[in-house]
Amino acid sequence: MILVVEKQKIIEYLLKPIDKADISKFLNHARYNLQNWEILQNDIILQFSKYTPEIYENNEYGILYKIEGTLKAPLREINITTIWIFQNNTDFLRLVTLFPSR
Repeated sequence: MILVVEKQKIIEYLLKPIDKADISKFLNHARYNLQNWEILQNDIILQFSKYTPEIYENNEYGILYKIEGTLKAPLREINITTIWIFQNNTDFLRLVTLFPSR
């Protein structure tokens, strides 16, 4: 299995300001930004290695997994949930999204 956290997912989705459900504001408060996007990428991979994924959903595209845990961000620790998909007929476990844990 190959873990995939794409640069495009981070810079065009997680760190890009949008009008609705803006994850970038949450991440910016912890000092993640477009200039240090690689740190966020590495921290997400580290979070995956520290916690056990739980099956979240099984659909026609594959199996979705959820991980709830902490990221040690540049400014402070933040609690996040990441969603991953193990796509049918592939060896890739790909990051789908990230959001603050409640």
